[in-house]
Order: sequence, then C-alpha cells, then structure tokens
Amino acid sequence: MAGSYTYDPGKLTTPLSQVRLIIRDTAQPLSAANALFSDEELGFFIDSEENVYHAAYYAALGALARAKGVEEKKVGTLTIKWRQFLEGELQEWYRRGLSHQFAEAGGLSVIDIAVLQDNDDWPRRATERGMHDHPQTRQLEVGENL
Repeated sequence: MAGSYTYDPGKLTTPLSQVRLIIRDTAQPLSAANALFSDEELGFFIDSEENVYHAAYYAALGALARAKGVEEKKVGTLTIKWRQFLEGELQEWYRRGLSHQFAEAGGLSVIDIAVLQDNDDWPRRATERGMHDHPQTRQLEVGENL
C-alpha cells in the first residue's frame, strides 16, 4: 500500500492518532508492512464520519473485509479469534460514537445557531424579528398613544 504511515503516542490529540489507537494500529515503527491502513485511508474514514469512534468502526469493518473471512489466526500455541474479539469491540465503538453526535439543523450545529443568534451583526429573517426589531417601527414614548 502506497501512502504515509504515522503514529505518535505523544500526540493523541489528532484524529488520525486517535483512530489508530482505537483500532490498535500502533506498531512502531509504523510502515506499509505492519500497518492496517495508510494515513490517507484513515483520513477518508475520519472525513466521512462524525467522530473518531465511527471512523474506527468503519475502518475495522474494512480491515475485516480485507481479511476475507479469516476467523482465527494461530501462531504457535496462541490463537486469536478475530470475529469474537471484534464483534464486541465494533459494537462498543459504534455505541460510543452515537453519544458523540452533534445536533444539526439546516447544516449548522445547534451551538453555532445559538452563537449566531446572539450576534447583533447577524442578519435576521423578517420572520425572526419582533415588533420592536423592525427598522421602520419606532418606540413609543411613555404616555404616547398610537
């Protein structure tokens, strides 16, 4: 696989390192020979998903597909049963990712909308204006009648 392969345990604030840690793709030194995915492949999952847990979930599904149905691996007396191990892990990553979703409306997060609405320079639609917000109305003085 062509591409770059990076993992720095000292920089776990980057989504790339976080996904590599979650899927345990952390061999040192990381190279095409021992990595599950290149940085570019993981970047695709990160860009396509809402959070690192869902990116890890879909990356792990890709790794399973790449294994072409290998259910277990034996090395000497050690046996790793991939399906049993990954089924529980995948469900946990997907569930955890659901708790990190952001509410959005019209392409903006709810937090962004609240910030924009508090900004007096943000143009508001006429339907959002109150009676006193309309530019052609004036405030009545105390005691003044319509």
